[in-house]
Amino acid sequence: MKEKDIEKKCRLFAEERGVLVRKLSTAGRRGPFDRVYILPAGQTLWVEHKQPGGSERPAQVREYEKLQLRGHHAVFCWTFEEFKKVFGRALARADIRDRLMKRAVEAAKDAADA
Repeated sequence: MKEKDIEKKCRLFAEERGVLVRKLSTAGRRGPFDRVYILPAGQTLWVEHKQPGGSERPAQVREYEKLQLRGHHAVFCWTFEEFKKVFGRALARADIRDRLMKRAVEAAKDAADA
């Protein structure tokens, strides 16, 4: 399967689950990841989709390291099945964070009312 076909399948899968998906285009820069998946609770998943057998370019590895150092979740995915696993884990983390944030807001409201 071609990279563009894998990318499209992953995008549709995420959008069907209510996740915002954006294609990145940075003129004159090498190494930006293909897509950013915008999850609940301010979480992002940066994905560089690769064709099976494809490899990361040095500029992409540097971009991956920059994103990781800034606390973002960045991955390379070679198959749709691999993406589904990574996406599922990222969505679960975002869901946990979202629930924790809601509890904190409720606790703050309760404290203010007391």
